[in-house]
Amino acid sequence: MLRAVKYFIFIFVFFVILICIIFYTSQHDPSLMPWDMFKGNEKNLLLFFIVFSFAYPFIGYGRREVLVGKHYEEHKAEIQNMLAEAHMNFVREDKDFEGSTMIYHHRNMFIRFMRLFEDTLKIRYINGVLQMEGIRADVVRFSHNIEWIMQKAEEETQEKANENPDSLDK
Repeated sequence: MLRAVKYFIFIFVFFVILICIIFYTSQHDPSLMPWDMFKGNEKNLLLFFIVFSFAYPFIGYGRREVLVGKHYEEHKAEIQNMLAEAHMNFVREDKDFEGSTMIYHHRNMFIRFMRLFEDTLKIRYINGVLQMEGIRADVVRFSHNIEWIMQKAEEETQEKANENPDSLDK
């Protein structure tokens, strides 16, 4: 709910600024004001702002699960490096009896502002599964990268096992 209110305010302010820039940088009748362009359509415009601001959090944010198996701890540093290369700052790690949760924010303050500081990426590890939550584009991109890291590690393990079949007996 709070996210929807933030987006409503942001969209409204952004719209007003954009309309003022367009209005005052173009030629117009001196007796006109910026809000005169929307006479009779105020309800439709307000309805658009409300619908978009309440729908966007459901569309723009998501969760995804990635199966990583029991080898997560071995590749945790590689995952953290991938996130650091993607300009994500590690904020903290919370551990509890179920697993651990890592929290990240984007490094660039302008991007954080444009995302209304709703850029938190939560990565929770529980029993061989990473549960990712955050902006949908980030969640999809990073989950694919993590799947690739884990797939590459699995392929390397298979190659080592094929090279030395006696190591499987130990």
